[in-house]
Amino acid sequence: MATDPQHRGTGAGSALLDEARRIAVADGAWLLWCLAREKAVGFYRRHDWTPFADLFDTDLGPHQRMQLRLREPDSAS
Repeated sequence: MATDPQHRGTGAGSALLDEARRIAVADGAWLLWCLAREKAVGFYRRHDWTPFADLFDTDLGPHQRMQLRLREPDSAS
């Protein structure tokens, strides 16, 4: 996901993360993950996401794998 630079800081990205979380929880998911631009890691951290693994390069620049644990996974997962 990316927010148009003109709309950054307006709460649009936060609203998208909140809605994704709501839908995932309603559907029974236990984890969300993303590939965050290095510059966006702080944004995700403020929303309780945590990094995992090392930074890696893409054509768009450095990215960080991040996750948000919604609940403990079922033993069958």
